[in-house]
Amino acid sequence: MLIIKNDEDFFNLISNSESGLVKPIPVVLNYEIAKNDCLIQTLEGLQNVSKDDFIMTGLEGEQYCIIKEKFHKKYTILESDIKDINFAKKNISENTIYRFIKSNLNLNVRINNNIFKISNQDFLIRYEKNDFGIIKNNLFSKLYIKI
Repeated sequence: MLIIKNDEDFFNLISNSESGLVKPIPVVLNYEIAKNDCLIQTLEGLQNVSKDDFIMTGLEGEQYCIIKEKFHKKYTILESDIKDINFAKKNISENTIYRFIKSNLNLNVRINNNIFKISNQDFLIRYEKNDFGIIKNNLFSKLYIKI
């Protein structure tokens, strides 16, 4: 199992893998706010969700959790005329650039006390200091542009 706790762990992987920089695409996503603690099934495995965390629904119906503080930093809530459906748009500035590593293995990765499965050709993304995520290969080009 690969454990990624901090930037040092992330950057140690770069020498053995394809890596580079990407700019996110400003997509609009559906979200809901967790009413209590729970687990959700993501594409990569089970993820812990705490009450008041945001559960995002991605472009292909996949779900993932983002804590309240990060949600308000990364997304803008959009007004909607559709009852009981909430939308948010990813905040993108000219300076929003992330580093990625393309996986060449199938393995389990522990990030923030959650264990995820990363498959060959999936991407590990560094959003900011000590903040990481896994993006499936089929979603990567819909969410990011390599620079």
